[in-house]
Amino acid sequence: MSGDTVSDTDSPPSIEEETSAPDDIESPLGSAEVTPVPDDPSRVTALAAVTVDLPSAHPEVVLREVDSPWRELRFRIGYPEGIAMAHAWRRIPSLRPLTHETWVAVMREMGVTVEVVRIVGVDNGVYFAEMEMAGGSRRFTVPCRPSDAITVALRQEFSVPIMVSESVFAAARR
Repeated sequence: MSGDTVSDTDSPPSIEEETSAPDDIESPLGSAEVTPVPDDPSRVTALAAVTVDLPSAHPEVVLREVDSPWRELRFRIGYPEGIAMAHAWRRIPSLRPLTHETWVAVMREMGVTVEVVRIVGVDNGVYFAEMEMAGGSRRFTVPCRPSDAITVALRQEFSVPIMVSESVFAAARR
């Protein structure tokens, strides 16, 4: 997609007031241990923005590296997914639980948490993700859309790292 980009900057850019996360959100690393995939190193990112640039009807997600070189990964998602992500990011409760809120409530009841979100691939502008999850003595990985993984991660009681594979940064740059 033409909206998919990666950019480099020499210093961490400031995020405008209307797109910044609430002050009470912890570091993107939270308390989770992050183990990069050995054959494809990953970088820790944080959600920097969920925006809609008119006339496009598709929200754009902006993930920014938390360390130098502060690259950004931008990709478009569906409108309902963008609304759900923006609500989760800003911790805005909904009148009736949205799908992601319901899923997270079920996970809590079952003692399952998201430990790490990984953006692992891109093919023709379509991004792929996975959530590394833990519950009881089990640790498992669930493939999913990046928008779902990020929104579920934002609904967790603790900060969840969002990792972006170097190969995804490289592919988005092309």
